[in-house]
Amino acid sequence: MTSQQRQMAEAVFLNFKKSKAPYAMCKEILEKSRNDYVLFQVASTLKESVVREWSLLQPGDAESLRNFLLHYVTSNVHLQNYVREQMLQAVAVIVKRGTVDAPSANRENLFNDITQLVSSGNLSMQLVACSILTALLNEYSSTGRSSSVGLTWEFHSKCKAAFEQEDLKQVLGFVLQVLYELDRVPAPLPREVAVVLNRFLNIAQQLLSWEFTLKHPNRRFVGSFSSAQNVSFRPPATWRDMVLNHEFVSMMFRLQKKVRYNSDMAHHALQCLAQMASINGPVIDEDDKVKAEYLRHFVLALLELISG
Repeated sequence: MTSQQRQMAEAVFLNFKKSKAPYAMCKEILEKSRNDYVLFQVASTLKESVVREWSLLQPGDAESLRNFLLHYVTSNVHLQNYVREQMLQAVAVIVKRGTVDAPSANRENLFNDITQLVSSGNLSMQLVACSILTALLNEYSSTGRSSSVGLTWEFHSKCKAAFEQEDLKQVLGFVLQVLYELDRVPAPLPREVAVVLNRFLNIAQQLLSWEFTLKHPNRRFVGSFSSAQNVSFRPPATWRDMVLNHEFVSMMFRLQKKVRYNSDMAHHALQCLAQMASINGPVIDEDDKVKAEYLRHFVLALLELISG
């Protein structure tokens, strides 16, 4: 494609993105086209249109579109990464846009789908689940990664708080399920397993670095939705059964030992351990005995890693 042809194509898609109710046309293009650039632009169109026309959608339209996109991705496992990520980002935007209007219905359906993908034992499907979880975390986080689709800071803040209260622990559960599974795979890891492990360690790092919403949040910068650097791990008390579990600590140290010769995975695993060492807040501060026991187990696991 020449530069002139690309400019003409971009102009066509720019106009197409502004068209009203392009959903039927987008679905038809996705079903018939195999051009990666076209697929990417159609996914972008769907993402922007569903937010712009949210109030005009009929009941169930957004859910139907979400189902279509997820089915498309899982049925076309050889999509280019950037195309798949854009489609799943559209899924995440659809789910997020419905957070306030339909507090849990859409997210519950999506998490049922993620449960099936994670539990399938199929590495390709687990990678799809990983991409969905990453898209959700990016959309709901305060790191400035959320899509620029015209939603207000106040809306983002409400969605983030609701996601933390109702869904974030479940995301951690998905991640731990896969990490426990991959922890049992003997070294050296097959390439396909290493790819999945690297992606899920990256998500674990993002979760353990999550900046939880304050009870009375303040907008830090006008026009932005950004995060502080080096946030300590301060989960709510409801996370206690997962994050203070000794097996969780032991497993993360075992993974660090298993991947320490892979620079990317070793970095993610080490950052996870650093965040786990920074744990504080209501999940642990209210009980000195629990705090001491967690510290004891963490130090013992660290000494075993060093001596190994």
